[in-house]
Amino acid sequence: MSEGPLVPAAGPTAPTAPLAVPTGPTAPTGRLARLWARPLVAHVAMLALVLGLGLFLIGPRVGYSSDEGAALSQARLLVRDHTWLYRYPLAGIDPQDQARPFIRGDRGTKGVAPYAKHPLYPAVLAGADWVAGPAGWWVLTLIGTVGAAAMAALLARRLDPRLTRATLWVVGVGSPLLFDAYFVLAHSLAAFAAGAGPRNSASVRNMADQARNTPAAAHQAIRRSHGRSGSMPTSRASAPAPAAKAARLWARTK
Repeated sequence: MSEGPLVPAAGPTAPTAPLAVPTGPTAPTGRLARLWARPLVAHVAMLALVLGLGLFLIGPRVGYSSDEGAALSQARLLVRDHTWLYRYPLAGIDPQDQARPFIRGDRGTKGVAPYAKHPLYPAVLAGADWVAGPAGWWVLTLIGTVGAAAMAALLARRLDPRLTRATLWVVGVGSPLLFDAYFVLAHSLAAFAAGAGPRNSASVRNMADQARNTPAAAHQAIRRSHGRSGSMPTSRASAPAPAAKAARLWARTK
């Protein structure tokens, strides 16, 4: 009879070495998570870089609104002639100012100014023109959009810190301020100034305090009501209807 292959006797199993975990570069999700977790200052810098790249790609080639031309004409008058008034060189042959380089202006007893109703904006444009030339105009609008997004992020942080970074990017690239960043208009700078105002900050601080205190105040009110009545409300019918609440709130404002 032929013998089969010899089988070694079972013995104690040798300990196996732990599996080696590859230590290569992290997955894209990990890199994105670390990038997203960077401080707000880093996100503001990245937003400025993105908007600056957009300005470099599209380039300011033509005016979009007549208000841009009026504001820039006023700024150039301040820089070159140190005056607010526009001297029309064709007044002798065009008494109706039909060929004037701006459509509307601010007319007074001493003449007409292209954009004097809001004097701060052309004065700021004149300063940017004096420092950096025409490029300074668009740098100002970019600063306005980035600053407005940063102010919105800081205000959102008072309500919920988790909203800080998302608010920055939504306002910076997902709102009309994205387009205002490439127009020589005061919209982005005005939004920046409004967000940085102390009154706005104080109002949002009060909203955040109310949001944090509302659950505790409601719980205390329910406990007080339960103490007076001796029982908790058991049905929706015992509570005022939302429509009735809204009507009472509207009546208080009248």
